[in-house]
Amino acid sequence: MKLSFIFCFVFFTSLTAFAKNDTLYFSKGNIYCKKVDAIGFRNFFLKDSIHIQVRDYWMNKKLKAVGYTKTFPQNFSYKKEGLYHEYYENGVLKEKSTYVDDELSGLQKLYFRNGKLFKSIFHENIKDENKSTLPPFTKEVWDSLGNQLVKDGFGSSKEFNNELDALEEGVYRNGLRDSVWTGCYTNGKLCYRENYSEGKFIKGISNDTFGETYNYEQISEAAEFKGGLRELYKFIGTNLKFPIDAIKARVSGKVFVKFVVEKDGSIEDIYVLDSVHPSLDKEAISVIKKTSKKWTPGKQRGMLVRVFYTMPISFIIE
Repeated sequence: MKLSFIFCFVFFTSLTAFAKNDTLYFSKGNIYCKKVDAIGFRNFFLKDSIHIQVRDYWMNKKLKAVGYTKTFPQNFSYKKEGLYHEYYENGVLKEKSTYVDDELSGLQKLYFRNGKLFKSIFHENIKDENKSTLPPFTKEVWDSLGNQLVKDGFGSSKEFNNELDALEEGVYRNGLRDSVWTGCYTNGKLCYRENYSEGKFIKGISNDTFGETYNYEQISEAAEFKGGLRELYKFIGTNLKFPIDAIKARVSGKVFVKFVVEKDGSIEDIYVLDSVHPSLDKEAISVIKKTSKKWTPGKQRGMLVRVFYTMPISFIIE
């Protein structure tokens, strides 16, 4: 009998098992959870021999989002294909867009809670010579009262960034961020000033509420095991052991463990997202604990931040 371990990495995701037309509940952090902790629920519908419709609802049973995919999702995020619509909890349309192979393509429209148009963005979905996706073209930006701030890709904008929970303002030229952009998170913890040239981020400087200043050349830096993935593979391969009782029971499978890389590189809040067997779950958690203090922490705009990591480990008996 041959034993082997297979490792791979998924960032900011979770996993659950499901079948057609199952109802799954999800939390504010977009993690599948128990109904008591949920902000919404999800259903799947087979539309044809190729496409599956994914419908998310708020707990008040109003539609939250509807999209399409070619394969059943293995986590909350899924590979989108075709039309996608998202709605606020009050039932108002929030986003209308189209995806090709999980990438935005064509015109994307975003709306305020009052139903007025906020922004229209055109996505070319074309790669440049370095095989990087060309930046989207911001065509129009409006304020919540219906006043147009950006027209045909030109203008000064003041807009709320939902993903960052921050208020940002700056200039668009030819549909791209240009010159100086400033922003401040609504919780007041961080304000920043950034330089752009034809949509490309150049450098930035941020200040937190304690008066500390941070200079950065990357907006986001992911947490990383010291030495990189190769060293992480090596460390886990050396320290992970297949539990004897699981071997005797011929139990195998993939254990998904979610944890936080703290600002000092330590590991906290470890838990199993999808249980396989108590012994395998325990061993997966144990080996992740051993990586504590062996990580370079993540950064956001120059400031150290806590980073969630989801790591699947496969225990296979061959």
